[in-house]
Amino acid sequence: ARTRPTASARSIARLDLPVDQLTCEGGRVASRADSGHSLGFEELLENQHLVREIPADVQLTAVSDFKVMGTTTKRPDVIDRVTGRTIYSQDIIRPGMLFARVLRPVAFGASLASLDTSLAARMPGLFRVVTDEGLVAVLAETDQQADAAHDALAAEWTERPDNISQWDLPRLLAEESRDPVITQEAGDVESAFSMASHRLEGTYFVPYISVVPMEPGAAVAEWEGDSLTVWAGTQRPFGIRSELAALFGIAEKEVRVIAPEIGGGFGSKSLYRPAMEAAKLARLAGRPVRVAYSRDEEMTWSTFRPAALITIRSGFNGDGRLTAWDFHAVHTTADRPMIGPRGSETPYQVADVRVAVSAGRAPLKPGSYRSLGCAVNHFTREVHTDEIAASLGIDPVEFRLRNLPDPRYRRVLEVAL
Repeated sequence: ARTRPTASARSIARLDLPVDQLTCEGGRVASRADSGHSLGFEELLENQHLVREIPADVQLTAVSDFKVMGTTTKRPDVIDRVTGRTIYSQDIIRPGMLFARVLRPVAFGASLASLDTSLAARMPGLFRVVTDEGLVAVLAETDQQADAAHDALAAEWTERPDNISQWDLPRLLAEESRDPVITQEAGDVESAFSMASHRLEGTYFVPYISVVPMEPGAAVAEWEGDSLTVWAGTQRPFGIRSELAALFGIAEKEVRVIAPEIGGGFGSKSLYRPAMEAAKLARLAGRPVRVAYSRDEEMTWSTFRPAALITIRSGFNGDGRLTAWDFHAVHTTADRPMIGPRGSETPYQVADVRVAVSAGRAPLKPGSYRSLGCAVNHFTREVHTDEIAASLGIDPVEFRLRNLPDPRYRRVLEVAL
């Protein structure tokens, strides 16, 4: 709903004016007669935690009073973005800042067998080689010096006997799924299949997808005593603050996360490893530290859109009416609430239905990327629906209309025609 900003009781008290002489615009409450007589929201709140009940009946802003909607406008950030003036996390420079380059394994699942830092230690500009609880990094005075010292590290790795890149992921998902969740169930599906005049089964595999934002991940961390400030190109600053506080065993009030402009995220910058690495390295070094992923690191060690394997069995009659529906999806997941069930229920009318979603093994680190679970579930269901219609020689839109009871969904299809 479009609601008209209203002046609060605190505004009336602070500005010493009745409510009908106050206006709220541009983030400030001001006198209608004298716009110079105004207060910002922060000044009005004064660090107080205020709770107010939202009224059910509010006055809507008249369309004639719209300032932006319905008008031709330009993005306020467009000039800075195209001229290179926009500041991203990788552009943050702090006094005394060190540049980090993290040593990454040669393959997924590889463990460090030995490390010789003697040559790296003689490289110009090197501040320190850090080895701490599996994190190995060089810290140097410039980016170029960090890269050179990193390349001088002599590391030997023990790779796992089974090469992850050669895994048969669809088979892995099919054989090692767990934690099934039934999201929709009615009737007797197996009995309905036995009586169906037509049956169709399909299996659909959706692979991992690299998100590839234009801006690779980067973060700068700075400690002041037990207080931490992190500049991170994250889409989830409050979540990162909680995770940083938990990592270091400090109160959240001691952690500040500043999110500069983000050069593309699409959900992939929700879980944000650079922030954790920069904060840990800054604490060990006693100086601000920047971690900036290369394109190679972003493609390899960032998160991926989860893979999924979905099997659908359907029963239907010659008139194009669904009589049985069995949908089983396996979505790769991590140690977090399973995202697979979203959008798994079928909107089509079918009396005998079973929809189950399971978690699958995740050899790569899954993360957010545009409508997790939901988009994949919808995609596979609608592909299967097209296949049913094709098998019967029925127009796919007509087939959907025969099986869609929801008037809203039907209206969308009818208008689209």
